[in-house]
Amino acid sequence: MFMCSFWEVRSKFAESLRAGGRVVLLFDFDGTLAPLVIRPERARLPARARRALEHLAHQPRFLVGIVTGRSLADIRRRAKLGRAVYVGSHGLEYVVPGQGVVSLADREYRPILRQLRERVQQSLPKVPGLRWEAKPCSLALHYRQARSADVPGILSAARRAAMDFSPALRLQRGKKIVEFLPNVGASKATAVRAILSQLKGKSRDSCLPVYFGDDLTDEPVFREIGGRGWTILVGRRRARTAAQYYLRSPAEVVCWLEWLGEVTV
Repeated sequence: MFMCSFWEVRSKFAESLRAGGRVVLLFDFDGTLAPLVIRPERARLPARARRALEHLAHQPRFLVGIVTGRSLADIRRRAKLGRAVYVGSHGLEYVVPGQGVVSLADREYRPILRQLRERVQQSLPKVPGLRWEAKPCSLALHYRQARSADVPGILSAARRAAMDFSPALRLQRGKKIVEFLPNVGASKATAVRAILSQLKGKSRDSCLPVYFGDDLTDEPVFREIGGRGWTILVGRRRARTAAQYYLRSPAEVVCWLEWLGEVTV
């Protein structure tokens, strides 16, 4: 399917806004709102993006949210958005404004994740450029700084370890990262589905979801929202995506948010 820029359909999108109802704006973080960086701990939400999101979040008809693989505590600390939905750890934990945190995995998985880490480290004792990230619900291995020649071996070791610890854990790939997660049926898509269902049940108005993402882990959300909302791939157009439209970069996402803030004043 040929993808066009989200800018090309902004008049059509504006019409959907005039139809009324609540608009749920959901964004991946790294590569979508924040530019990708070599060291993920240095990622920041640009000031312009925060201002644009805060402006929309304070309008009654908009609900803003971030859906990420980062832990819930990490993304809340980085984004610092009030009145926002946060989905962390690929759907394993999330929170809606005015409610408590929902967590779908507990501490029983931590010993298993530690054992898996030891197993992978034994397989890759001399590979430079690897960085582990322990999260409350999962374990990530970043290889953005690894040599290209080492990547096949890294992925092979990750797959073997995941198989050894199946079915308790599952492996998920992203951009220069592999992540081991509790196999409890949670994902970005299941969390978004639960949140939208909850919002629909609390409101008499219709709910229009809009989702922006750049990674393979966002594809299930694109499919989940499907024809009932708007889905936007951030980055280069690609043939294999369930997204309907695209924006070229996080900077272009900010420009689009600022435009939205102007047309809804």
